[in-house]
Amino acid sequence: MNRAIPSSVLIMVAALSVLAKLISGHNLFLVLFLLVSCYGIMKEKVEGKIIFLLFFSTWIYVLKLDGDRFSFFHIIQVVYLMSCLFSMLNNKIRVSLTVIMGFLFFVLYILLTSGFASNSNLLVIIGFLLNFLTIAVATATLTENASYERYVLSYASGLVFSGFVALLGRWVPQVEQYIQNRGETYTLYENNHLYTRFSGLDVDPNYFSLQVLVAIALLLVISGYKKQLLKESVLIIALTFMGLLTLSKMFLLMLIVILIYMCLIYVTSKYRSVMKYLFALTVIIFVAMPFGLLDFIVVTLARFSEQGGTVVSVTTGRSSLWLAYIQEIITNPRIFLIGNGIGTGFLDGYAAHNMYLSYWYFTGFLGIVALLVFVGYSYKHMNKTAEGSIKKAKRVLNSLPLFVVIVANFSLDSIVMDFFPLVLFLSLLSLIHVKV
Repeated sequence: MNRAIPSSVLIMVAALSVLAKLISGHNLFLVLFLLVSCYGIMKEKVEGKIIFLLFFSTWIYVLKLDGDRFSFFHIIQVVYLMSCLFSMLNNKIRVSLTVIMGFLFFVLYILLTSGFASNSNLLVIIGFLLNFLTIAVATATLTENASYERYVLSYASGLVFSGFVALLGRWVPQVEQYIQNRGETYTLYENNHLYTRFSGLDVDPNYFSLQVLVAIALLLVISGYKKQLLKESVLIIALTFMGLLTLSKMFLLMLIVILIYMCLIYVTSKYRSVMKYLFALTVIIFVAMPFGLLDFIVVTLARFSEQGGTVVSVTTGRSSLWLAYIQEIITNPRIFLIGNGIGTGFLDGYAAHNMYLSYWYFTGFLGIVALLVFVGYSYKHMNKTAEGSIKKAKRVLNSLPLFVVIVANFSLDSIVMDFFPLVLFLSLLSLIHVKV
């Protein structure tokens, strides 16, 4: 009889430990978080170990002893990798050599072009490769019974929980002070009122809104294969509410795109599904009106017409940065071919706010090829694990998360963020999901 504590209980204990740390300021609660998470990772089978990383991937900035030190998230990443290695050796689990070879090719290129750059930051390089190593191991050990639904619910629940902690923290002075200290950079003055943009337990509301969008898309894929949608519906409603509070122009645009995308999928085959999504969105808006949501939507729309509605203002200055990066990439043969190196900093200290330009700037054209080789091998292995059912997949629906990741990152530099490889992993896994 298996009397092991369920992972869902362990995750909740770990999350409450972080909340206790925020309220009390005692780092002992972070140690408790670490112990509980490590125990949960080690007790799980290989395919289930990653749920702890997925849940806490948006908590990275609060899993620190102080603002200047590394995150405990990276410790549980290392524990995850060591635990997977032990399980593979102990249980003689087969791994995909093509995925491992693709990753090693990617690592070798990054080390050759970035590791020897005079101004590179070794810790940034190690962190970058550690994040991708996590999904390389997760992908290489995938079996025919990939727990896609469990992965998505863990990721989405982690986002929602972090959002509720931030919202409820308004009534807890210690948490409120912590959030205000982090959010003071992301404020907006509109209609004689100072708005602090919502970001859950993340730092940047733009990246929080991206993760919310991806989570919504992933949940919609699950919903397309189920009849009972209570958990998914509650999570989608909560995520939509939190996303609107970020005052992100990108979030509002992509939310409309997702709604149109879903309507086009179901307009001819599932009329009721279309009405369901429209009704859910209407309910969200009306229910949230007393909490000031309508005001947030109006402020977000007003941001599109700031300073006369020029291209520069609508893109919040991004268009100028895009041109600067394009010019640097095109006119500098070294940057064009092999890049400036991961960990060397952005061009003139300014981020590109475009994942494709920033990654090209860091790794060059050959770096793009190296990443695509790794991603290609990873997806090929995922396909092999679902050969028996892949023909039943609703390809247009299943492509929604990857579509969101590709489009939204025209205005963000997500590839250098810790959460990005996990988001990429879930989006690729979504392509082969079929509810058995």
